[in-house]
Amino acid sequence: MRKSTFISFIVLLILLSLYFLAIDPLLADNRWAAFFIYMLMFAGLSLLTKKLHGFAKLDKRFDGQTSVWLVAGALLFFTVFISAWQ
Repeated sequence: MRKSTFISFIVLLILLSLYFLAIDPLLADNRWAAFFIYMLMFAGLSLLTKKLHGFAKLDKRFDGQTSVWLVAGALLFFTVFISAWQ
């Protein structure tokens, strides 16, 4: 896994947390507005991902075991974070 991909993954988890904890409950009665904000967030994430892949320092790869532990730790952290927030 590249470092830029891992940063994009963390940003994705942050955006999903923001959406499900703040935006979705706020716009529960207006589904079109919530969907529009959801699409804007992921369009921005797509642009960020394309920009991150151009940096030489972020194109380096993690070894296999480190990338698995980082992804598992990030998923566990955000799952616990969202569960504790509810």
